[in-house]
Amino acid sequence: MKSLKKLQGLLFFTLLLLVPLCKTFSQELEDTVVQRLVPETFFVGDTVELLYSFDSPIDFFSGIDPNLIKENKLVLTTKFLPFFSPEEKFDVRSVSLSHSGTTYTLSLSLVAWTVGVIDISPFDLNQLISISYKKSIEEEVSAPSYIISLKPFAVASISERMGSLSVRPPVAPLLLPGTNYVVWSLIALLVFFFFAIIFVLTRFPRIVEALLNFSESMELLKNSRSAGRKLKKLLKKKCGDADFANEWQVIVKHYLSARFSISFASVTSSRLYDVISNLTGDLISDEQENAVMTLVSLFTRTDYIRFAANSIDSKLEPAEDHLAAFSSGERKSLIYWTLDSIRGLE
Repeated sequence: MKSLKKLQGLLFFTLLLLVPLCKTFSQELEDTVVQRLVPETFFVGDTVELLYSFDSPIDFFSGIDPNLIKENKLVLTTKFLPFFSPEEKFDVRSVSLSHSGTTYTLSLSLVAWTVGVIDISPFDLNQLISISYKKSIEEEVSAPSYIISLKPFAVASISERMGSLSVRPPVAPLLLPGTNYVVWSLIALLVFFFFAIIFVLTRFPRIVEALLNFSESMELLKNSRSAGRKLKKLLKKKCGDADFANEWQVIVKHYLSARFSISFASVTSSRLYDVISNLTGDLISDEQENAVMTLVSLFTRTDYIRFAANSIDSKLEPAEDHLAAFSSGERKSLIYWTLDSIRGLE
Protein backbone atom coordinates (compact mmCIF):
# COMPACT_ATOMS: atom_id res chain seq x y z
CA MET A 1 0.00 0.00 0.00
CA LYS A 2 2.80 2.40 0.84
CA SER A 3 4.47 1.78 -2.53
CA LEU A 4 1.18 2.42 -4.32
CA LYS A 5 0.78 5.70 -2.53
CA LYS A 6 4.34 6.68 -3.45
CA LEU A 7 3.64 5.85 -7.12
CA GLN A 8 0.48 7.98 -7.13
CA GLY A 9 2.36 10.84 -5.57
CA LEU A 10 5.08 10.56 -8.17
CA LEU A 11 2.56 10.62 -11.06
CA PHE A 12 0.79 13.63 -9.57
CA PHE A 13 4.10 15.49 -9.25
CA THR A 14 4.98 14.61 -12.87
CA LEU A 15 1.66 15.97 -14.10
CA LEU A 16 2.24 19.18 -12.22
CA LEU A 17 5.54 19.57 -14.10
CA LEU A 18 4.11 18.70 -17.54
CA VAL A 19 1.15 21.11 -17.47
CA PRO A 20 3.32 24.27 -17.55
CA LEU A 21 5.51 22.67 -20.25
CA CYS A 22 2.45 21.94 -22.43
CA LYS A 23 1.21 25.47 -21.98
CA THR A 24 4.61 26.81 -22.95
CA PHE A 25 4.70 24.56 -26.08
CA SER A 26 1.20 25.60 -27.05
CA GLN A 27 2.12 29.26 -26.64
CA GLU A 28 5.22 28.75 -28.82
CA LEU A 29 3.05 27.19 -31.57
CA GLU A 30 0.67 30.14 -31.43
CA ASP A 31 3.58 32.52 -31.69
CA THR A 32 4.65 30.86 -34.98
CA VAL A 33 1.26 31.62 -36.61
CA VAL A 34 0.84 35.12 -38.08
CA GLN A 35 -2.35 36.33 -39.77
CA ARG A 36 -2.63 39.71 -41.43
CA LEU A 37 -4.82 41.52 -43.94
CA VAL A 38 -3.66 43.61 -46.90
CA PRO A 39 -5.01 46.26 -46.64
CA GLU A 40 -5.80 46.15 -42.94
CA THR A 41 -8.93 48.31 -43.40
CA PHE A 42 -11.24 47.58 -46.30
CA PHE A 43 -14.86 48.13 -47.25
CA VAL A 44 -17.65 46.35 -49.09
CA GLY A 45 -16.63 45.57 -52.67
CA ASP A 46 -12.89 45.91 -52.00
CA THR A 47 -10.45 43.11 -52.77
CA VAL A 48 -8.45 42.08 -49.70
CA GLU A 49 -5.64 39.54 -49.32
CA LEU A 50 -5.55 37.39 -46.18
CA LEU A 51 -2.05 36.08 -45.40
CA TYR A 52 -1.71 33.19 -42.94
CA SER A 53 1.94 32.30 -42.14
CA PHE A 54 2.98 29.30 -40.04
CA ASP A 55 5.92 26.95 -39.43
CA SER A 56 5.56 23.21 -40.05
CA PRO A 57 7.95 20.31 -40.61
CA ILE A 58 5.37 18.75 -42.98
CA ASP A 59 6.30 18.91 -46.66
CA PHE A 60 2.98 19.98 -48.21
CA PHE A 61 4.58 20.03 -51.67
CA SER A 62 5.52 16.35 -51.71
CA GLY A 63 3.88 14.14 -54.34
CA ILE A 64 3.11 17.10 -56.63
CA ASP A 65 4.55 17.43 -60.13
CA PRO A 66 7.47 19.92 -59.91
CA ASN A 67 6.31 21.52 -63.16
CA LEU A 68 3.20 22.71 -61.32
CA ILE A 69 5.24 24.47 -58.67
CA LYS A 70 6.20 27.98 -59.78
CA GLU A 71 8.68 29.89 -57.59
CA ASN A 72 7.88 27.71 -54.53
CA LYS A 73 4.17 28.48 -54.93
CA LEU A 74 1.12 26.26 -55.39
CA VAL A 75 -2.10 27.62 -56.85
CA LEU A 76 -5.02 25.96 -55.03
CA THR A 77 -8.68 25.63 -55.93
CA THR A 78 -11.36 28.00 -54.68
CA LYS A 79 -14.04 25.31 -55.08
CA PHE A 80 -13.67 24.18 -51.47
CA LEU A 81 -16.60 24.04 -49.03
CA PRO A 82 -15.17 26.37 -46.33
CA PHE A 83 -14.62 29.04 -49.03
CA PHE A 84 -18.35 29.22 -49.83
CA SER A 85 -20.48 31.64 -47.83
CA PRO A 86 -24.14 30.52 -47.50
CA GLU A 87 -25.13 34.11 -46.74
CA GLU A 88 -22.97 35.42 -49.61
CA LYS A 89 -20.91 37.55 -47.25
CA PHE A 90 -17.73 37.07 -49.25
CA ASP A 91 -16.29 35.63 -52.46
CA VAL A 92 -12.92 33.84 -52.55
CA ARG A 93 -11.24 34.72 -55.86
CA SER A 94 -7.88 32.91 -55.53
CA VAL A 95 -5.93 30.70 -53.09
CA SER A 96 -2.23 29.88 -53.06
CA LEU A 97 0.38 28.30 -50.78
CA SER A 98 4.04 29.34 -50.81
CA HIS A 99 6.96 28.44 -48.58
CA SER A 100 10.50 29.38 -47.65
CA GLY A 101 12.08 26.47 -45.83
CA THR A 102 9.62 25.28 -43.18
CA THR A 103 7.72 28.58 -43.15
CA TYR A 104 4.51 28.44 -45.18
CA THR A 105 2.20 31.26 -46.21
CA LEU A 106 -1.40 30.60 -47.21
CA SER A 107 -2.83 33.47 -49.28
CA LEU A 108 -6.56 34.04 -49.86
CA SER A 109 -7.76 36.82 -52.15
CA LEU A 110 -11.41 37.63 -51.46
CA VAL A 111 -14.09 40.28 -51.91
CA ALA A 112 -16.47 41.16 -49.06
CA TRP A 113 -20.09 41.89 -49.90
CA THR A 114 -21.54 42.79 -46.49
CA VAL A 115 -20.48 44.86 -43.48
CA GLY A 116 -19.61 42.91 -40.34
CA VAL A 117 -17.47 39.99 -39.20
CA ILE A 118 -16.34 37.29 -41.62
CA ASP A 119 -15.53 33.94 -40.05
CA ILE A 120 -14.14 31.21 -42.32
CA SER A 121 -14.58 27.69 -40.95
CA PRO A 122 -11.44 25.71 -39.98
CA PHE A 123 -10.26 23.34 -42.69
CA ASP A 124 -7.63 20.69 -43.42
CA LEU A 125 -4.83 22.11 -45.57
CA ASN A 126 -3.78 18.66 -46.84
CA GLN A 127 -7.37 17.98 -47.93
CA LEU A 128 -7.42 21.27 -49.84
CA ILE A 129 -4.17 20.35 -51.60
CA SER A 130 -5.47 16.85 -52.42
CA ILE A 131 -8.66 18.29 -53.97
CA SER A 132 -6.69 20.89 -55.94
CA TYR A 133 -4.31 18.37 -57.49
CA LYS A 134 -6.60 15.29 -57.52
CA LYS A 135 -4.39 13.04 -55.43
CA SER A 136 -5.29 9.38 -55.06
CA ILE A 137 -7.31 8.16 -52.08
CA GLU A 138 -4.22 6.35 -50.71
CA GLU A 139 -2.14 9.54 -50.84
CA GLU A 140 -4.96 11.57 -49.28
CA VAL A 141 -5.44 9.08 -46.41
CA SER A 142 -1.70 8.80 -45.73
CA ALA A 143 -1.28 12.60 -45.55
CA PRO A 144 -1.53 13.88 -41.94
CA SER A 145 -4.28 16.37 -41.20
CA TYR A 146 -3.21 19.96 -40.70
CA ILE A 147 -6.05 22.18 -39.53
CA ILE A 148 -5.98 25.84 -40.50
CA SER A 149 -8.03 28.04 -38.14
CA LEU A 150 -8.33 31.54 -39.54
CA LYS A 151 -9.19 34.30 -37.10
CA PRO A 152 -12.44 36.20 -37.83
CA PHE A 153 -11.99 39.66 -39.34
CA ALA A 154 -14.29 42.62 -39.84
CA VAL A 155 -15.42 44.53 -42.92
CA ALA A 156 -15.42 48.28 -42.19
CA SER A 157 -18.44 50.51 -42.81
CA ILE A 158 -17.91 53.64 -44.89
CA SER A 159 -20.84 55.41 -43.23
CA GLU A 160 -19.44 54.79 -39.73
CA ARG A 161 -15.98 55.80 -40.91
CA MET A 162 -17.34 59.07 -42.32
CA GLY A 163 -19.54 59.65 -39.27
CA SER A 164 -22.76 59.62 -41.32
CA LEU A 165 -25.40 57.11 -40.24
CA SER A 166 -28.36 58.39 -42.29
CA VAL A 167 -28.97 58.56 -46.02
CA ARG A 168 -28.86 62.10 -47.33
CA PRO A 169 -31.65 63.36 -49.59
CA PRO A 170 -30.85 63.42 -53.32
CA VAL A 171 -29.37 66.60 -54.73
CA ALA A 172 -30.99 68.11 -57.80
CA PRO A 173 -28.85 67.82 -60.95
CA LEU A 174 -26.75 70.85 -61.77
CA LEU A 175 -27.18 72.40 -65.20
CA LEU A 176 -24.12 73.75 -66.90
CA PRO A 177 -24.39 76.99 -68.91
CA GLY A 178 -25.64 76.25 -72.42
CA THR A 179 -27.02 72.83 -71.46
CA ASN A 180 -30.54 73.78 -72.59
CA TYR A 181 -29.28 74.60 -76.08
CA VAL A 182 -27.52 71.25 -76.31
CA VAL A 183 -30.63 69.37 -75.14
CA TRP A 184 -32.92 71.17 -77.60
CA SER A 185 -30.40 70.60 -80.40
CA LEU A 186 -30.36 66.88 -79.67
CA ILE A 187 -34.17 66.79 -79.63
CA ALA A 188 -34.31 68.57 -83.00
CA LEU A 189 -31.74 66.15 -84.40
CA LEU A 190 -33.74 63.16 -83.18
CA VAL A 191 -36.92 64.56 -84.74
CA PHE A 192 -35.06 65.08 -88.02
CA PHE A 193 -33.78 61.48 -88.02
CA PHE A 194 -37.27 60.23 -87.13
CA PHE A 195 -38.87 61.94 -90.15
CA ALA A 196 -35.92 60.90 -92.35
CA ILE A 197 -36.50 57.25 -91.40
CA ILE A 198 -40.24 57.59 -92.15
CA PHE A 199 -39.41 59.17 -95.51
CA VAL A 200 -37.05 56.33 -96.40
CA LEU A 201 -39.55 53.65 -95.34
CA THR A 202 -42.43 55.16 -97.33
CA ARG A 203 -40.30 55.39 -100.46
CA PHE A 204 -38.29 52.24 -99.89
CA PRO A 205 -39.44 50.41 -103.07
CA ARG A 206 -38.55 53.41 -105.22
CA ILE A 207 -35.19 53.77 -103.51
CA VAL A 208 -34.43 50.09 -104.03
CA GLU A 209 -35.46 50.34 -107.68
CA ALA A 210 -33.27 53.40 -108.17
CA LEU A 211 -30.31 51.62 -106.57
CA LEU A 212 -30.84 48.57 -108.78
CA ASN A 213 -31.06 50.74 -111.89
CA PHE A 214 -27.91 52.57 -110.87
CA SER A 215 -26.12 49.28 -110.26
CA GLU A 216 -27.27 47.97 -113.65
CA SER A 217 -26.14 51.17 -115.36
CA MET A 218 -22.71 50.86 -113.78
CA GLU A 219 -22.45 47.25 -114.96
CA LEU A 220 -23.40 48.27 -118.51
CA LEU A 221 -20.89 51.11 -118.42
CA LYS A 222 -18.21 48.72 -117.20
CA ASN A 223 -19.11 46.29 -119.98
CA SER A 224 -18.94 48.90 -122.75
CA ARG A 225 -15.63 50.28 -121.48
CA SER A 226 -14.17 46.79 -121.32
CA ALA A 227 -15.24 46.11 -124.91
CA GLY A 228 -13.75 49.44 -126.02
CA ARG A 229 -10.38 48.65 -124.44
CA LYS A 230 -10.30 45.19 -126.04
CA LEU A 231 -11.13 46.60 -129.50
CA LYS A 232 -8.41 49.27 -129.27
CA LYS A 233 -5.94 46.62 -128.17
CA LEU A 234 -7.00 44.43 -131.11
CA LEU A 235 -6.36 47.30 -133.53
CA LYS A 236 -2.70 47.41 -132.42
CA LYS A 237 -2.28 43.64 -132.68
CA LYS A 238 -0.37 42.23 -135.63
CA CYS A 239 -2.31 39.30 -137.07
CA GLY A 240 -3.92 38.06 -140.25
CA ASP A 241 -7.21 39.45 -141.52
CA ALA A 242 -9.12 36.24 -140.77
CA ASP A 243 -7.78 36.12 -137.20
CA PHE A 244 -8.56 39.84 -136.75
CA ALA A 245 -12.14 39.31 -137.94
CA ASN A 246 -12.57 36.28 -135.68
CA GLU A 247 -11.30 38.09 -132.55
CA TRP A 248 -13.49 41.10 -133.39
CA GLN A 249 -16.59 38.90 -133.44
CA VAL A 250 -15.64 37.27 -130.11
CA ILE A 251 -15.26 40.69 -128.43
CA VAL A 252 -18.52 42.11 -129.83
CA LYS A 253 -20.55 38.96 -129.07
CA HIS A 254 -19.22 39.00 -125.49
CA TYR A 255 -20.32 42.63 -125.20
CA LEU A 256 -23.80 41.84 -126.59
CA SER A 257 -24.16 38.86 -124.22
CA ALA A 258 -23.48 41.08 -121.19
CA ARG A 259 -25.60 43.93 -122.58
CA PHE A 260 -28.75 41.84 -123.15
CA SER A 261 -28.12 39.09 -120.53
CA ILE A 262 -28.26 36.29 -123.09
CA SER A 263 -25.55 34.36 -124.91
CA PHE A 264 -24.85 35.52 -128.49
CA ALA A 265 -22.15 32.89 -129.07
CA SER A 266 -24.37 30.83 -131.44
CA VAL A 267 -26.31 33.74 -132.99
CA THR A 268 -25.51 34.09 -136.70
CA SER A 269 -25.09 37.44 -138.41
CA SER A 270 -28.37 37.04 -140.32
CA ARG A 271 -30.36 36.53 -137.09
CA LEU A 272 -28.64 39.26 -135.06
CA TYR A 273 -31.21 41.97 -135.75
CA ASP A 274 -34.21 39.70 -135.06
CA VAL A 275 -32.77 38.46 -131.76
CA ILE A 276 -32.10 42.00 -130.47
CA SER A 277 -35.57 43.16 -131.60
CA ASN A 278 -37.22 40.29 -129.72
CA LEU A 279 -35.19 41.01 -126.58
CA THR A 280 -36.15 44.70 -126.58
CA GLY A 281 -39.77 44.10 -127.61
CA ASP A 282 -39.34 46.26 -130.72
CA LEU A 283 -39.06 49.28 -128.40
CA ILE A 284 -35.56 50.39 -129.39
CA SER A 285 -35.01 53.99 -130.44
CA ASP A 286 -33.96 55.06 -133.92
CA GLU A 287 -30.40 55.59 -132.73
CA GLN A 288 -30.25 52.11 -131.24
CA GLU A 289 -31.77 50.59 -134.40
CA ASN A 290 -29.10 52.30 -136.54
CA ALA A 291 -26.43 50.93 -134.18
CA VAL A 292 -27.81 47.39 -134.54
CA MET A 293 -27.95 47.66 -138.32
CA THR A 294 -24.34 48.86 -138.38
CA LEU A 295 -23.26 45.88 -136.27
CA VAL A 296 -25.15 43.49 -138.58
CA SER A 297 -23.28 44.87 -141.62
CA LEU A 298 -19.95 44.64 -139.77
CA PHE A 299 -20.67 41.03 -138.79
CA THR A 300 -21.51 40.25 -142.42
CA ARG A 301 -18.23 41.78 -143.59
CA THR A 302 -16.11 39.94 -140.98
CA ASP A 303 -17.92 36.66 -141.79
CA TYR A 304 -16.92 37.07 -145.48
CA ILE A 305 -13.26 37.70 -144.54
CA ARG A 306 -13.25 34.70 -142.18
CA PHE A 307 -14.81 32.15 -144.53
CA ALA A 308 -14.35 33.40 -148.15
CA ALA A 309 -10.56 33.26 -148.30
CA ASN A 310 -9.41 31.41 -151.47
CA SER A 311 -13.04 30.87 -152.50
CA ILE A 312 -14.45 31.45 -156.02
CA ASP A 313 -16.22 34.62 -154.86
CA SER A 314 -12.98 36.10 -153.59
CA LYS A 315 -11.52 35.88 -157.14
CA LEU A 316 -14.33 37.78 -158.88
CA GLU A 317 -13.82 41.18 -160.42
CA PRO A 318 -13.48 43.94 -159.42
CA ALA A 319 -11.00 42.52 -156.93
CA GLU A 320 -11.38 45.34 -154.38
CA ASP A 321 -15.07 44.43 -153.95
CA HIS A 322 -14.61 40.66 -153.65
CA LEU A 323 -11.22 40.27 -151.99
CA ALA A 324 -11.54 38.37 -148.67
CA ALA A 325 -9.19 40.75 -146.90
CA PHE A 326 -9.31 44.16 -145.29
CA SER A 327 -8.39 47.07 -147.50
CA SER A 328 -6.04 49.80 -146.36
CA GLY A 329 -7.46 51.56 -143.27
CA GLU A 330 -10.51 49.24 -143.10
CA ARG A 331 -9.50 47.75 -139.78
CA LYS A 332 -9.42 51.22 -138.20
CA SER A 333 -12.80 52.08 -139.70
CA LEU A 334 -14.22 48.77 -138.44
CA ILE A 335 -13.15 49.57 -134.86
CA TYR A 336 -14.46 53.15 -135.15
CA TRP A 337 -17.92 52.05 -136.33
CA THR A 338 -18.06 49.36 -133.66
CA LEU A 339 -17.31 51.85 -130.85
CA ASP A 340 -19.90 54.24 -132.29
CA SER A 341 -22.49 51.43 -132.38
CA ILE A 342 -21.75 50.48 -128.73
CA ARG A 343 -22.29 54.10 -127.68
CA GLY A 344 -25.56 54.11 -129.61
CA LEU A 345 -26.80 50.96 -127.84
CA GLU A 346 -26.07 52.44 -124.40
